[in-house]
Amino acid sequence: MQQFLSVMLAPFVECLLVVGLHTYLGIHVLKRRVVFVDLSLAQIAALGTTIGILFGIHDTESPASFVMSVGFTLVGAAIFTMTRTQRERVPQEAIIGLVYAITAAVAVLIVQKTRGMEHLIDIMHGRLLWVSWGEVAEAAILYTILGALHFLFRRRFLLISEDPKAAFAQRIHVGIWDFFFYFTFGVTISVSVKVAGVLLVFVFLIAPAILALLVSHDLKVQLLVGWTAGTLVTVVGLSLSWVLDLPSDPLVIACYGVVLLVAAVIAYVVRSQARWRALARVGMAVAATGAVAALVFGGGRFLAASPLAGHEEDLMLDADAVFAAEPAPVPVDDAPAPAHPDDPVACFLAAATPFDRLEMAESLLSTDPDLGVDLLVTMLHCSLTPPLCRSTAVEILEERAGRTFGYDPDRLPAENHLALRDIRRWAAKRKSR
Repeated sequence: MQQFLSVMLAPFVECLLVVGLHTYLGIHVLKRRVVFVDLSLAQIAALGTTIGILFGIHDTESPASFVMSVGFTLVGAAIFTMTRTQRERVPQEAIIGLVYAITAAVAVLIVQKTRGMEHLIDIMHGRLLWVSWGEVAEAAILYTILGALHFLFRRRFLLISEDPKAAFAQRIHVGIWDFFFYFTFGVTISVSVKVAGVLLVFVFLIAPAILALLVSHDLKVQLLVGWTAGTLVTVVGLSLSWVLDLPSDPLVIACYGVVLLVAAVIAYVVRSQARWRALARVGMAVAATGAVAALVFGGGRFLAASPLAGHEEDLMLDADAVFAAEPAPVPVDDAPAPAHPDDPVACFLAAATPFDRLEMAESLLSTDPDLGVDLLVTMLHCSLTPPLCRSTAVEILEERAGRTFGYDPDRLPAENHLALRDIRRWAAKRKSR
């Protein structure tokens, strides 16, 4: 339990902060019918950071990079403000999508001349599991300020979101308030995406708001439902990711998908005038889904076994499988010479001593970092690796990760299973970038 809290508590608190403000903003987004505005604003902010890299601002966590991001968010807020009129000939959602596509294309062109590709990958996937308490505190302060501003001007924001015609009729400066809304919204998204990634932030924005609108028309009830659902799904999703050793972001998103599906079915049955007929339709839908799933499963297995699938050699190193296949009682001095001297994995397995293996893995970090990391992780999994080698290996990995994993070199790998799970998560996250 202590290990779980040390690793997952900061991501959990960060998710709760995101749920708190994004549920409210998501209700506005759904009422304004601009569902994809957060993706577009996030991409605009990312473009600002990417252009900052072009000018030499390589530290994307620096204040200068944040200023570039916020500056471009201002431009995005101005664009979305000017494209909203009383008589729209072109839907604003189409303009939002077009802005997203253009800014994404420009960002891709820029990263070809810079080292900004890793930043774009971070924008998509985030780094929720590696969020620090300092970042959590910064987000809490910023979200509190933005939330206070929205609470202070809530009547204007709600009127413009729910009934823009009435707002125009009352001669409210809709353009000014729209700009203020989109700017605060863009700053919120920029901060959230930096940690949680585009996909998870989009779900945090939309999913609780959909649940809230399904339940009630009253804003207070909507917020209560959204916050409660968001908290429960976050707890369940992060806990399952820990227990099942799966990536947290996709699992939380999948949990939201299940909750939304169940909520939609319940709402359909409850609001139907003929509930038994509605239940029968739900049953038929479940049966049809099961049939399709069985067909896909059976068809997939058939195609995989057929000549149509082809066969491609898997060249990726599975760190656990290497030592699982290695006979533990055989001394390393008796290891056979590798059949392929140019194969680093074969040379690694045939090394005379564990210290030679460590030296080979460390040397690979400069030429093939992914393979070098895999080999170091492999050594940590092996009970035959001396504690001194395990200590050096874990120090190298922790230096590259910028954090500690709690691995005790003096204990056997089986006693370090939680730390090894954290190391594998980091290694997998590193590869995905």
